[in-house]
Amino acid sequence: MAEYQAYRLRSGSEFFGKMVDVDEKLHPVPSTAGYEWTETNMFGFNIPEHNIDCLIYLWHHPVLKVTYGGVTIWKGFKMTHLEAEACDFRMAMPMPAEPTDATYPIGLTVRMIAPQREFHLTWQHVKEDSSFDLMLTAAMPPAVRHTGNHLTQMMRTRGTLVLRGSRYTIDGLHSRDRSWGEHRSESPTDLPPIAWMVGTFAEDFAFHVVGFESPEHHPEWQSHYPSVKPAENTLWGYVRDGSRTLGVIASDLYIHRASDGLAPERIELTVRAENGVDYRLEGRVTALVPQPCWPNMIFFMGLTEWRCNGRVGYGDIQDVNQSAHMRRFRRLGS
Repeated sequence: MAEYQAYRLRSGSEFFGKMVDVDEKLHPVPSTAGYEWTETNMFGFNIPEHNIDCLIYLWHHPVLKVTYGGVTIWKGFKMTHLEAEACDFRMAMPMPAEPTDATYPIGLTVRMIAPQREFHLTWQHVKEDSSFDLMLTAAMPPAVRHTGNHLTQMMRTRGTLVLRGSRYTIDGLHSRDRSWGEHRSESPTDLPPIAWMVGTFAEDFAFHVVGFESPEHHPEWQSHYPSVKPAENTLWGYVRDGSRTLGVIASDLYIHRASDGLAPERIELTVRAENGVDYRLEGRVTALVPQPCWPNMIFFMGLTEWRCNGRVGYGDIQDVNQSAHMRRFRRLGS
């Protein structure tokens, strides 16, 4: 639990860190770094009117000089990532000299046009008649965690998608995520699900929260996870309101799950920002795939329709489940 609490903010003056352009590039590896030293890049897009969501995830291991990751595109609800309309994730690919100026063996090319502002991604899966050509342009400045090595950023997405021969226009908002300079252990951990949530409504309103459900909503698992305290479930987040990026000081989260006891269906979320304002959000998952982004965990990846004060936006929930929790709380027969 300690490694997760390290992200949690304690002081209003410490909501955000800073980054420079060079932070978009691969960082030098310290002499003390172990094999779990990590950098990541995550991009994506959605097409809500067709219930299509896309994850592009690259997990780099500079000490080992390998990259894990790939592309998953799904439409509607899937029982496994192997049912997705397009999925190509690799355990190990050669790590390029620069992750954002490279072509990967899965047919994915990532080019950074302008640091912190613009990226061009293309991908082609010839055997399945699927491809995309995607431009991502900053819709807000990067929001950098107070640790100074992890950002989330709303991006404008434009381009085209061909999915098993059907052509779609990409024109919306999404959130990218990047991290660097930390060890990330793959060891199994006994924790409740961690929800990574983003919602983008327009260039003047977006949010991001990462944390646990409020334990007072879950008496059935409270006794299993005593380290998750009421009012201490929020690890980090922000609200983009107008031209300001506000730190999140607390959140109240409850996830209504499917009959299997695991997959998220609806979300009730209240976010309190540093300006003292409560933002009440309701989420409805419209497309879902369980994706092993880390092999020892299942990420329930869900395209989510968000509503807040009469406005409608879209984004993702990544509900991260550990094996111990799944054994305890999966409903048999579902």
